Amino acid sequence: MSKLRKLASDTVIYGLSTIIGRAINFLLLPVYTDTDVLSKVDNGILSNVYAWAGFLLVVYTYGMETAFFRFLTKYPDKKQEVFKQVMSLLLFSGLLFSCVLIFFATPITIWLELPGDEHIIYMFACILAIDAFVSIPFAKMRFEQRSKKFALLKLANIVLLVSLVCFFLLFLQGIYKGWILPEFDILTNAIYNPEWGVEYIFLSNLIANSMYLVVLLPDLRKVTIKLDFSLIKQLLIYGLPIGLMLLANVTNDLFSRAFFPKLLPDHFYNDLTSKEALAVLANAYKVAMLITLSVQAFRYAAEPFFFKEANEAEGKATYARVFYVFAIAGAFSILAISLNVDILKYILLRDEVYWRGLPLIPILLTANLFLGLYYNLSVWFKVTDRTYFGPILVGLTAVITIISNVLLIPVMGYFGSALAALIAYFTLCVLTYLFGQKYYPVNYPVVKSLVWLLVALILTAVGWFLPIESIVIKQSLREVLVLLYLGLVYLFLIKKVHIKHNNA
Repeated sequence: MSKLRKLASDTVIYGLSTIIGRAINFLLLPVYTDTDVLSKVDNGILSNVYAWAGFLLVVYTYGMETAFFRFLTKYPDKKQEVFKQVMSLLLFSGLLFSCVLIFFATPITIWLELPGDEHIIYMFACILAIDAFVSIPFAKMRFEQRSKKFALLKLANIVLLVSLVCFFLLFLQGIYKGWILPEFDILTNAIYNPEWGVEYIFLSNLIANSMYLVVLLPDLRKVTIKLDFSLIKQLLIYGLPIGLMLLANVTNDLFSRAFFPKLLPDHFYNDLTSKEALAVLANAYKVAMLITLSVQAFRYAAEPFFFKEANEAEGKATYARVFYVFAIAGAFSILAISLNVDILKYILLRDEVYWRGLPLIPILLTANLFLGLYYNLSVWFKVTDRTYFGPILVGLTAVITIISNVLLIPVMGYFGSALAALIAYFTLCVLTYLFGQKYYPVNYPVVKSLVWLLVALILTAVGWFLPIESIVIKQSLREVLVLLYLGLVYLFLIKKVHIKHNNA
C-alpha cells in the first residue's frame, strides 16, 4: 500500500499542477468563446492549427521520452550519457523538422485554408522545436520524482501564457476598441496590430514556451552535444515503435478536429460555417478535458512507476488495484461533470452557439475514460519490451478512427466525431486487454469496473433526462444522484474494506 500511496502522492502533485494550470487556462475559454474578443472563425482556426500541432509534436519527439525512461532503468550506470544522447538527437531533429515547416509554409497555409498567414507556421515551427527539446528535461524530472519542480515550471508556463493572451486580446484590444483606457491609445498604435486575433494566441504560446529555455538553461548548459551512434541506434529501435504508436494515438485524439472542415459537407449547418462548427466541437472537447486532466496527471506519475514496479513480486497485483481505483474514479468524473454542464456552460462558454455542443460531453467523457484505462493496460508491452505491439494496436484503432470519422461526420456532424472517439478508445482498450492477457496476464477486475461505469452512466442518463422544468429542482436532483454514487462507493467498497481490515 505504501507504493500505491507514493503513486497517489505523485499523481496528486502532477494532478494539482495540471488541474490548477488548466483551471488557469480555462480562464481563457470565456475569452475565446466571447465573439467580441475572438470570432467563431478564429476559434475554429485555433482548434484546427492546434490539432495539427498535436500530430507534429509526436513526429518531433518520435518516442524518445519513453525510450529515455527505458534506457535509464536498463543502464543505471549510464544515466547522464543516455540523457546527453537523447537531448542531442532531439536538438538536431527538431531544428531539421522546423526548417522543413518554414520552407513549406506557403503550401501548408493553402492546405489549411489560411492563405497569406505564413507567420502562423513560422511561430508554430519554433514552438514545436522548443517543446520537443525540453520534453526530456521534464521526463528526467519525472523519473527522478522531482514532481514539485515539474509542477512549478508547468504552472509558471501556463500563468505566463494566460497573462500574455489577456494582455494582447483583452488589454490592448480593449484600448484599441475603446472598451477601456482610451487615453492609452498611443500604446496600441505602437505595438498592437488590429488585423491580428488568433495570431496573438500563437505568439503568446511561443513567448511562454521560450521561458522554459531560460529557466532550464543551467541544466541544459551541462549537456555536451555528442552523438554515440551505437546508443542512438538502440534508442531508435526501441523508441520509433513507441513514436508510431503515439502518432496513431494522436490520430485517435485529433483526427476529427484536424480534418473536420474537410469532412463536413458545405452548408451542413445552415447557420454555421465548417470552421464555426469545428469551434463548437472543439469547445465541447475542452469542457470534456476536465476528465483528461486526471488521465494526464495519472500518466505522468504512472509510467515511471509501472517500470519500477515491473520487477516487484506484487507488481501485477498492484497494476490490478490501480486499474480498479482508476475505473471507479473515472466513472464518478463522468457522472459529476455531465450532471453539472448546465452550470459550467455559464462559466466557460460565453456565446450560446457553443452550448450546442453540450450533449457531446458525456460521450467524450466516456471516451476519455477508456483512454485512461488503456494507459493502465498498456503497461504489458512496455515492461516486456514488446513495444512493436503498441503501434499495431493503436494503428488498428487509428484506422477505425479515420473510417468512423469519414463515415459519421458527413451524416452526423460533430455528433459523428464524438461517437467516433468513443468507438476508437473503447476498441483500443479491448484490444490492449486481450493481447495483454496472452503475453503478460494480469487479473484485472474488469467486470466489477464495468459495473461501476454502468452505474455512473445510468445515473447520468437519469439526471440528463429528468422531466422537470424548474432548473433549481432539476439541478438539485442531479447533485443527489452524484452523492448517491459516492454513497454506493462507500457502502460497497470503503466500508467493506474497513470492516474486513478490523476483522483481520
